[in-house]
Amino acid sequence: MLSRTRRFLSILAVLVLATVCAQAQKPALTKSVDEPGRSPYSSRVLDLCTGGCVLNFTPVPAGFRLVVTHVAVGFTSTSLSKYVYLQYGNDTFSAFFLPVPNPAGDNYFITSTPVTYYVEPGVTPQMVVPGTATATATIVGYLVAIP
Repeated sequence: MLSRTRRFLSILAVLVLATVCAQAQKPALTKSVDEPGRSPYSSRVLDLCTGGCVLNFTPVPAGFRLVVTHVAVGFTSTSLSKYVYLQYGNDTFSAFFLPVPNPAGDNYFITSTPVTYYVEPGVTPQMVVPGTATATATIVGYLVAIP
């Protein structure tokens, strides 16, 4: 009789342990503060200028870093120089040159490209376009909270 009781208690203990171990643990609640869709950023500038343009976009808010993911620009130019670059805060050392613009009509050029470019809090992203009369530019990205 004693061995039957031991066997029963052993089986019961195994069943209890299996039930306890089989229960799934709840995952910890997390919050993705750096998710790109959480704080989108988009800024478009249209400017009429001569002798080159420095297009100033919306400044990056305090407490955030801007991650630029795409840039596009269209401009008129009779200049032989067709370079376009992204920079921040008048800092030419931060220049990110865009692909050579494509002709899209009489003295009208366009370029558009995905990028990964970072702009710090309080700084104004800028795009520099050569000798133009009209320029339209857009930058798109997202803001990341800085702890």
